[in-house]
Amino acid sequence: SAVFGAEDPIKVVKTLMGNGLAAGTAIDKMKIPEVVGCIGGDDTIIIVAKNNEDALIVERKLKDQL
Repeated sequence: SAVFGAEDPIKVVKTLMGNGLAAGTAIDKMKIPEVVGCIGGDDTIIIVAKNNEDALIVERKLKDQL
């Protein structure tokens, strides 16, 4: 399940246990231009966008993939 904060260039995404790193790598490989980078842990990904507007674009793109 995803947890997105309103109007924030940093988004936190919860994943299943043990899938954060793989999901973060998958997001990196998507080469979404609005993403500056992401960090994957065990069950969480932190995604950093260029700004708040781009973060909303990233959120929409990721929700479209689910």
